[in-house]
Amino acid sequence: MTQQQQEGITAHNAIILTMFAVDNHYVGRIALQKLVYFETVKIPSNIHYRPHYYGPFSKDVAVALENLVTIDCLDEEVTIIDTYESYRYRMKPEWKKIIQEDKKTECQQYEIIQDIVKKCTSFCGLQANILSYAAKAFYILTSTKQNEIQEVTIDEIRQIGNDFKWELSSDDTERGLELLSQINLVR
Repeated sequence: MTQQQQEGITAHNAIILTMFAVDNHYVGRIALQKLVYFETVKIPSNIHYRPHYYGPFSKDVAVALENLVTIDCLDEEVTIIDTYESYRYRMKPEWKKIIQEDKKTECQQYEIIQDIVKKCTSFCGLQANILSYAAKAFYILTSTKQNEIQEVTIDEIRQIGNDFKWELSSDDTERGLELLSQINLVR
């Protein structure tokens, strides 16, 4: 077993494989955070998350993303609307060739990542808000399991979400749970 298999996937590798799976499309910063979050549920990693405004947030992923832009692996597009900045990323073509040549895409981790990206793209076109609803719901479900709550209703998810300052409507929660079902994280 290699060192990486023992420790799990790194934030850098998760982002690189996710961006490879997205192909030539841009992915928003929030959407990328949520995709990697879902992936690390299924793939062992040392990536840590904490509650944040848009759901689970990883500083590990944020730093890795910044590093990948700095080393010119990813294009970063910044759009300013009023006082709000929006960030989107796309893998540079030369890096796509390197990843393909390294055959990293033949590993089991990539198959899992590719499946999640494909299903999320099909379900919601990688819209950050829907990915956030799902990530918030999953974070709540996994944190309540530790407290031995067997079944959690939509209203309970919304109520627990309020503790994290997450405002979730019933429709938001249902949509998030639908996505979680699509990517096989809940039944």
